[in-house]
Amino acid sequence: MADKEQILAEIEKLVKERCIDDATGHDWNHIDRVRRNSLKIAKKEGGDAFIIELAALLHDVEDWKTENYKSGIVAKWLDNYGTNKNDKQKIMNIIERISFKGTNHDDNMDSIEGKIVQDADRLDAIGAIGLARCIAFGTSKNRTLYDPSIEPDMGMKRNTTTINHFYEKLLLLKDRMNTKTAKELAKERHEFMDMFLKQFFREWNK
Repeated sequence: MADKEQILAEIEKLVKERCIDDATGHDWNHIDRVRRNSLKIAKKEGGDAFIIELAALLHDVEDWKTENYKSGIVAKWLDNYGTNKNDKQKIMNIIERISFKGTNHDDNMDSIEGKIVQDADRLDAIGAIGLARCIAFGTSKNRTLYDPSIEPDMGMKRNTTTINHFYEKLLLLKDRMNTKTAKELAKERHEFMDMFLKQFFREWNK
């Protein structure tokens, strides 16, 4: 097996190149925040730091919202850099289940490493940064900001509005955090989004 630090450095380079032009909120800054928050949570919650960091780096490469979905590129990268079979399987399992795809989708993690990376990814989807990323994503998909005649789609099967996405996903994440550490961190971010939406509708309805 290749040196772990070398694997992390090489994978980081590949991920940076892959998302250099991203305008959806899934850019390198997002990935790096997820990595850093994952490692911070791991200091309190435990887990294998190597698995956690690699999964955090790779979690959006084959995301279901991208053209790389199920392309096999992550498995190829892990093989190319000599990741052992057991570590590779753990990382692939995390990546496969990390995304929130609607309230009827089973995204429960069975490892502490998966729970930590999923929590870090969800923390970056809420609060002030999450709000900004939501708007960036909506703009990249040509979504209407808000239309009161369009209902939220809790199964997330159709394109609705940017404001609906708060109700379809973002406001649900606080109660779907796995670890005690993430649950605490999520409270303030959730309150910020709630305050934003109250102000948004006050202005909208004037």
